[in-house]
Amino acid sequence: MTRADIVAKFVEKLEEAKLSPITIRAYKNKITDLLMHYDKPIEDITLEEFSEFHKDKNPHTAVQYINCMNKYKTLNNIEHKEWVEYRKNELDKETQKHTKKSNNYLKNLPTREDILEHTEKLYIRGDQQGYIMNYLLTHFYCRNQDLDCKIVTRKDELNDKDNFLFIQRGKPVKYIRNNYKTKFSHGVKEHDISDQTFIKRLKGFNKNFNHIIDPETADSSKQSLIKSKTLNQLGEINYLKAQISHLTDPSVLNEISDKRGTSYKLLLNDYNVNA
Repeated sequence: MTRADIVAKFVEKLEEAKLSPITIRAYKNKITDLLMHYDKPIEDITLEEFSEFHKDKNPHTAVQYINCMNKYKTLNNIEHKEWVEYRKNELDKETQKHTKKSNNYLKNLPTREDILEHTEKLYIRGDQQGYIMNYLLTHFYCRNQDLDCKIVTRKDELNDKDNFLFIQRGKPVKYIRNNYKTKFSHGVKEHDISDQTFIKRLKGFNKNFNHIIDPETADSSKQSLIKSKTLNQLGEINYLKAQISHLTDPSVLNEISDKRGTSYKLLLNDYNVNA
């Protein structure tokens, strides 16, 4: 079986497991890297060889590679208990060190009020696109992908594959997400936006634009565009961490979990820098 055949078969199994397109693409890239580096079947790669492969990599990147190894072995019914244990006992230790170092910086994250003030300033300066992006990031705790969104005014413009801000006459705007990272486990997300100030400003933006992000923007540029619009260029992940880390009412995590499509446990353990 050629390298391409192995990758294609792996992707097929990932699709059968109903993983998101983004996750599948990440696994595909990682398995391709491993096959090119070792030039032999995945099941023949030893722990010693893998340790050498990832020793100079960022701990988080190393975790992604071993997650790929474990997923490949799981889907192909290959015994890999020692790999699971290795990830738990070795790579998690390295990741924790890296996370602790990062969190020393993140302790000084802005408050939600700071971010909301930045959002309003964007509108005052005439940056309607940045305003809408920041509004959705702060009120729906969404990911970059969720901002790749069409703005429509007719029901017949909706479909089941894209994300939408649906402007309805005399009704709340519907924020519909058909295409986001955890859709397969959390389903389609649909929320009403009743904020009249936002609705009025969105209608003004829609007079000239029918997408939050220009469809001609390359995928590789979208993340940097969104990051450039956030306060201090913190980006989506740090926005989420900032809002969670300054919570005074832990029950709000349930709302964040529902709106973002992320488990309560994951939010509490991975996005709370005070944990």
